[in-house]
Amino acid sequence: MTDQLRRRRDALLQELRELEARLVQEPPATGWPPAPWHRQAARAPQYLALLDSRLRVRYVNRLQPGADPSADPSVFTFVAEGQHALLRAALEEARASGLPQYFETESLGPNGERTWYSSWVVPIAGHDDLRLAVIAADVSHERRIEQELDDEKSLLASLVAHAPDAVLVVGRDHRIQFINSTRTGRRREDVIGHPAEEFVAPEYRQRVEQAIEQVFETGQPTAYDTRVATDQGEFWYSVRVGPVIQDDRVTRVSMVSTDITDQVNRERAREHEQALLEESERRFRTLVDNAPEALVVLDVDTGRFVDVNDNACRLFDLSRSQLLETGPVELSPEHQPDGTASSLATMSRVQDAMDGSAAVFEWTHRSADGRLIACEVRLVRLPHKDHRWVRGSITDISARKEAEAERERLTLELAQSQKLQALGQLTGGVAHDFNNLLTVIMGSLELVDLDAQASERVRGYARQALTACERAAALTQRLLAFARRQPLRPQVIDINALVLDTESLLRRTLGRGIAIQTRLADGLWPSEADPTQLENVVLNLAINARDAMPGGGKLTIETANVALAEPDLDDFEEAEPGDYVCLSVIDDGVGMEQDVQRQVFEPFFTTKPAGLGSGLGLSMVYGFVKQSRGQVRIRSAPGAGTRVDVLLPRSEAAAEPTHSGGLADSGDVPRGEGRLVLVVDDDPAVLVLVVRILEQLDYRTLNATDASGALALLDANPDVALLVSDVVLSDSVHGPELARQARARRPDLPVLFISGYADDPAVPEGRVPADLDLLEKPFTRDQLGQAVWRATHRVTEAPERDS
Repeated sequence: MTDQLRRRRDALLQELRELEARLVQEPPATGWPPAPWHRQAARAPQYLALLDSRLRVRYVNRLQPGADPSADPSVFTFVAEGQHALLRAALEEARASGLPQYFETESLGPNGERTWYSSWVVPIAGHDDLRLAVIAADVSHERRIEQELDDEKSLLASLVAHAPDAVLVVGRDHRIQFINSTRTGRRREDVIGHPAEEFVAPEYRQRVEQAIEQVFETGQPTAYDTRVATDQGEFWYSVRVGPVIQDDRVTRVSMVSTDITDQVNRERAREHEQALLEESERRFRTLVDNAPEALVVLDVDTGRFVDVNDNACRLFDLSRSQLLETGPVELSPEHQPDGTASSLATMSRVQDAMDGSAAVFEWTHRSADGRLIACEVRLVRLPHKDHRWVRGSITDISARKEAEAERERLTLELAQSQKLQALGQLTGGVAHDFNNLLTVIMGSLELVDLDAQASERVRGYARQALTACERAAALTQRLLAFARRQPLRPQVIDINALVLDTESLLRRTLGRGIAIQTRLADGLWPSEADPTQLENVVLNLAINARDAMPGGGKLTIETANVALAEPDLDDFEEAEPGDYVCLSVIDDGVGMEQDVQRQVFEPFFTTKPAGLGSGLGLSMVYGFVKQSRGQVRIRSAPGAGTRVDVLLPRSEAAAEPTHSGGLADSGDVPRGEGRLVLVVDDDPAVLVLVVRILEQLDYRTLNATDASGALALLDANPDVALLVSDVVLSDSVHGPELARQARARRPDLPVLFISGYADDPAVPEGRVPADLDLLEKPFTRDQLGQAVWRATHRVTEAPERDS
């Protein structure tokens, strides 16, 4: 019974006592018109009925709607039939005991609804006719509330009993007063009455104590996680602690524990996996950061890098944050070396990688300072569920490219060197014998031309043949020049003076259509070179310039002092740093393509129609400059003219006066005046020719074909005034060794060498020493006469030079 019902019962008892007292003082009149006090009873909220000894209703304070007031009903008409026994038992017990009896009945209410009544049967003393009073109060509302409370209690009890969480109630002493269930293998009786902190792991007990005390002190809920160890294993709980408040104070504490063991295990597994992942990431990052190549990850959709390693930062000279704000297009020049636009090529390469192709290609990137970097790139699509990513592996192959370029350059140089060597061997192999033949032919033709008995017609033929022989000799000389095997007679010269001496010849040679301009540097350094060959260089370059200006133009000759440093050497091959004198020949002609420029110094290469050029002019220039330890460079472009720079080493000595070279003009040749000349040559035809020419020039002669025969004649003829010897003899003793042995016998003996090929010990590197007399084959009668005369007079005029 609820407190409210108890209070209602007590109120009814009090009313019954008051009614009994009033009945004693003022008994009710018979009949239904109520006495005045009856009106007060009619207003009462309870039903009041007075019964006689036969349990007939003698008085009722109010009737239910529809009841007949004239009837003399039995009390049983007021209750449901099913409640008659309950009413009868209460009535009989009240009459028998003389004590009030309480009972509850269910009957029809004023509105015909089933209604619950809380009723008392009270005995009445002092009245003969009235024996019992029945007081009934409508408690349907309270019964409904009570039923609802019972339902709520039942529901709450069911919820608590079957809740997935453990629900505990803990007293002020921390002992468990209630627990809905135990899920750790313990019995309820083993838990209730024990401290709550007893059942958690030792390291969490203080935390439980603090949580309980905190709720008792503050009345505010709190929460914590704890570990519980049992025989069945280890469990984890998330505990919410809240207050149980009665009379505005915390009397107990509720603890709701949710099993989070699976969650903790999953979290631990995730943490373990995360630790493994982080360790793998660290290992991966270490591998990536220490990879020999630059690694980048590109987001295809944004065109930006999403990850880079340290080598990528070093390659592009950018920080990691700067790289992550850019992409491959920004780090590339506008066009690749093949002319393809970098932006289009990037899209194509990335798409290949996205399609699954392992894209490997060469690419030119650009660093932060604008430096171009030759790279090899490998692109691979990275699997990702949310993004389209491509990994790029970038290797700087600049060194490899430079090595390849250097290897190509060395290969070309080797090929050029081998070409020169082959040409030199070929030229040298035929030059000696060919020049010997030309010497005999040219000498014989000259003798025919000088023979007074020969007809004019025969002498004309001889002169034509002699001209052809001179052209053949010049061709051989040019081949030797390109092969760097021509004999040179270098001297310290003033190139400005040489240009001025050559200017008039150039004007006659080039014609009026070519305007010649000279820009000669003041204070030009002296240089060491063969002046005759250098004049030929200027003439050859000028003629080539004229041919490049068929409609006329301007030819400029410049001179300048040039100091080559290391950075300048890329423009020259085989160059060394140092001081040079530069002679430049510049035209404003048609210019040349790059392919032509690469071949212009090749022998027999020419752009002129067949029959109009031998292709040996520029090759001769190249050979002479290289043989003179100089450098040559050509710069040209179609429609922009051509500039050829010839650099010759600076000389510290003062320049000597220059004179024009070339073949000596015919005329009076000094006579020998009977001097004795010893002639040595292993070619009988040349030997006979030289002896015949010398005898015509009034020399006496002795001749030998080898060194041993020559030395024997020298010993037998102390009056020999000159030794004329071929450089290359057929036996083991050549001309230079013969001269040494001869001068050992006759220190003052003049020596004149004749040679058809300069690659021999007498002329190292083709440079004729100033104190050595050398006559190149083929030669004319006049050249031989002048050379013999100069040799025989060298010692007598300046004997101290051979001392």
